Amino acid sequence: MTTSTELEKLVVHLQRTVQTLQDREAIRTLLDRYTALHDQAFTDLDARQKWEDLYAQDAEVTYAFGSYRGKKGLGEWAWGPSVSTYPQCHLQSSNFDISLDQDGNTAAVRSNCITHWLYDRDNLAQHFDAGGVYHWTMVKEDGVWKIWKLNLKVAWTHGFDLAGVSGSETSKLPTS
Repeated sequence: MTTSTELEKLVVHLQRTVQTLQDREAIRTLLDRYTALHDQAFTDLDARQKWEDLYAQDAEVTYAFGSYRGKKGLGEWAWGPSVSTYPQCHLQSSNFDISLDQDGNTAAVRSNCITHWLYDRDNLAQHFDAGGVYHWTMVKEDGVWKIWKLNLKVAWTHGFDLAGVSGSETSKLPTS
């Protein structure tokens, strides 16, 4: 026969398990939203603002082409001179390795990414590609998960990076 103390312990355990699953799913959804809005933000300023809103107020972002602190103006900075050289990018993100801290309000995430940077929206066969690893720190603000720190390390590139988005030397397309 199960005692009331055993039932209470089981309920507490189940509550913690459900909360952990809810947090992990909320973080995964946040990262999926980041990826979708990233692509839309090239042509849609509302999507760019929604992308910026995924961040904590005191965000710290490091891409291969530079670093930025704060949430305000982050979208404008991210789609600045280097990125805006390309009319479109397609970001694929996967393998979310999520580790929740004991406090339940912060999490570390590692994920992989591949980006395809189009030189011309009308010529899908020509693009520059890069692959890398994201290291994220997420924080819960008023019960909502936000991106606090993002550090993207580019591991490989293929093609010609016209603007240095990968952190490598810029190059020009070969002429035929």
